[in-house]
Amino acid sequence: MKTKIVLNLIFLFFMSFIINQSAMASSYYDCDVKAKIIKVNKEPNNSENSYIYVANITVEFIRIIQRSGFLHGHSLFDDIVGTTEDISIEIRDKKLLNKLKKDEIVYIKYGTAYDISVTAHKVRELIEMPEREKINQIELTVKEKNGLFGYVDNKGKFAIEAKYTIADEFNENGVAYVADKKVWYLINKKGDVILTPYIVDNAPDELVDNRARFVKDGKFGYYNDCGESVYTAWFDYAFPFEDGCAIVVQDCKIKKDGENTIIDGGKWGMLDINGGTIVPWKYKKVFPMKNDKVKAITFDDEVIYYNYHSAILDKMDLRERTVKEKDDKYGYVDEKGKFVIAPNYDIAQEFDERNVTGVLDKDGWHIINKDGKKLFKPFIFDNGPDYFVKGKARFVENGKMGYFNEFGEKLVEAKYDFADVMVDGYFGVVSIGCKYVTELEVTHIEGGKWGMVDISGNIIVPIEYKSVDDEFDKDGKVAATDFNGKTVYYNRAGKIVK
Repeated sequence: MKTKIVLNLIFLFFMSFIINQSAMASSYYDCDVKAKIIKVNKEPNNSENSYIYVANITVEFIRIIQRSGFLHGHSLFDDIVGTTEDISIEIRDKKLLNKLKKDEIVYIKYGTAYDISVTAHKVRELIEMPEREKINQIELTVKEKNGLFGYVDNKGKFAIEAKYTIADEFNENGVAYVADKKVWYLINKKGDVILTPYIVDNAPDELVDNRARFVKDGKFGYYNDCGESVYTAWFDYAFPFEDGCAIVVQDCKIKKDGENTIIDGGKWGMLDINGGTIVPWKYKKVFPMKNDKVKAITFDDEVIYYNYHSAILDKMDLRERTVKEKDDKYGYVDEKGKFVIAPNYDIAQEFDERNVTGVLDKDGWHIINKDGKKLFKPFIFDNGPDYFVKGKARFVENGKMGYFNEFGEKLVEAKYDFADVMVDGYFGVVSIGCKYVTELEVTHIEGGKWGMVDISGNIIVPIEYKSVDDEFDKDGKVAATDFNGKTVYYNRAGKIVK
């Protein structure tokens, strides 16, 4: 549906801005991918006084070498393998210019970087062969010695000593399963132990949806075929993935009944393949159902249904609302084409399977529900309402910021001078006392005390630090640095850890 473009919008409360690096780093996610050049569409050139060359090429993506960024290890790029794409690629190293020719095998940093306002910038850069790929190209073969197994190079010399009772061949990503008398491990071609896989039927857990389980310090997590952790070992039990989702349990007891594993008690939930939360782990039991639905049972035996977008179905307003123009204004019609929300707006966004959306009138942007009721004002960037990230967005009230969900419910009251995007849909960095400084039409944040809250408004990191990272690392820790330069780490429960 066409919506009206309004020029020279008045910024309501905040401008689109870039966060000062002293307060917060920009976020990114990318992968190093092996590719074959199918065609060079435009030869490389560089603008005056620039060291960056830009070319246009058609490539076929062969294999992902490694992933990085705040979505470390996630499946975000899995679907590009085997596809072709026309890309505008940057070359920062002049030595790589001779790689730009048909049928050449190259390596590309492929992904997205974005600032705090979720303004995306594509990353397409020609790079040297990653160190991990150099290691992967070393040919190692299993060989037995004195009843134990190790790995020899192409000269027959042991590169990894024969000390294992079982040794599998390395996969194309340079990792292999090995076992001694007691434990299975996943190792790389240096012989380093990457992780300890969960054991099922006397063998490592099988990869399903490119996800398998590992155990660390008695907790369960998930990894992929590169040996990358896709979800930190944080759960007391985790079920295998099936159809792109997996059930996880906290605070349970694991019992054995012969070869069967019995999960007693605990708080149950469900993850998606990218590590996002489909059902928060707070239920007595969780059951996947047909038609992309999940059944969750509370501890009061109430039944709640979720869809795979983490929306509670009994909260979903399924009434049809479609944007329609009348006399250069916009409103919403029902399934019969009748206006049910009057055309009083200069801009009206679609509801997109949410209960709320954004509209613009003479008083600025508003979040409305399907009855047309104005609920509150959204945080503004890029001339429009804050994007929903994993079902969460930010709103402004009395000059302060908070968080709301796609049902129009306030999750965290507006009491912070700044609130960062909830990148994972569950935790957000917030600040008190920071100031907005505008230079050359760009606004950034200076000063203030920083901390982190969860989706319920609980303080995870006390709001007393000079800076707080906007993501948990692969070990489930987030860094907070005080005004003396000392850095400490917190876990998701709000406890200081090493």
